[in-house]
Order: sequence, then structure tokens, then C-alpha cells
Amino acid sequence: MFAKLCIFFLIAITTIVVGVPLGESTKNGTLISNTCRLGTSYGGEDIAVGATTYDVEPIQVDQFGIYLNDQEIAITTNLHNVSTIVRGYKNGDGNFSSCFKFRGTALITGYLAGFGAS
Repeated sequence: MFAKLCIFFLIAITTIVVGVPLGESTKNGTLISNTCRLGTSYGGEDIAVGATTYDVEPIQVDQFGIYLNDQEIAITTNLHNVSTIVRGYKNGDGNFSSCFKFRGTALITGYLAGFGAS
């Protein structure tokens, strides 16, 4: 079992689409590295992957997705979270990322995590 968590921050002035790979952060539109690496091997087990957003003024994001190797594996609309279970995931299967879209001005914190689901 493992847990992996990355945090990204964004200050938006207008309608925006935000996509942040697991292991990187965004602040004021600039992508920066983050220490969010899997330290142990993981192979052939089920994994639960989830993402959520938080804002001081609660909002529902227009669209929120999770991707594995840039392929959509889960998506929601008008919610602030999304999750899925990936069956038989191995480290070599690729990287997860998360992307959300919203309208307006907001300071949003987003979280993307994966946990062993077996």
C-alpha cells in the first residue's frame, strides 16, 4: 500500500483551465517542481485515485478530470471532486495527472492522491 499526495495552487483572474501532473505545482500560472515521488515499487494491485479542490469561497468546478498518461480515466461536471479505481496498476503503467476548469476569480487549492485499494 502507498499514499501519494501533491498540492498545487492557482490564483485565477478569469475563466481558466488548469492541468497539473502529479509531482508538479502551479503558482500564479508558473509550473514548478515538487517532491512528490513514489519511493517504493507498486505492481499489479488496484489503486484508488482521487482529486479534490478547495476554495475559501466554495465553488463547484465546471469540469474535473483524472488522467493516466494523458488519457482520461475519470471526469465529473459541476462538482469539486473526482475519483476512480484503476485495476491492476503497476509503476510502469504511467503517471497520473489532474485537470479542472472553472469560471470567475478564485484562489483554489487542489489535491491529487493515490492509495492502494486492495
